[in-house]
Amino acid sequence: MSDGGVPPRHPLVTEDGFTPFAAKELDDTSRGGDIVEVFRRRELSFCVVEHELVPPHVLVEGAERKALLQRPGYKPSAFPRLRASDPVARFMHFPVGAIVKIQRSIGNSEGEVYYRVVVP
Repeated sequence: MSDGGVPPRHPLVTEDGFTPFAAKELDDTSRGGDIVEVFRRRELSFCVVEHELVPPHVLVEGAERKALLQRPGYKPSAFPRLRASDPVARFMHFPVGAIVKIQRSIGNSEGEVYYRVVVP
């Protein structure tokens, strides 16, 4: 484990993915604590979080998360879902169960704030 109790992440880039045998071996290796994040080469052709159509995604933590969940009707099961396999969730390393704040704006408007909970 690295500092802060977060398991180290190791990126692995492949051309077309793995055979079932290689995927199982990788899964067995990952159980040792390290997390191997597998990307296909074509997924890395551009930075998904810098695309003009992708709004900022921010992890809600600490006091902000506590205050958010104290509002009436605001509980993790009530939020729309963001899959952990979503390209932005993968890029930002959002853990399952995390709450993500998304600030969408159209043109020069201030925009709207949306919340999502990360699910498997």
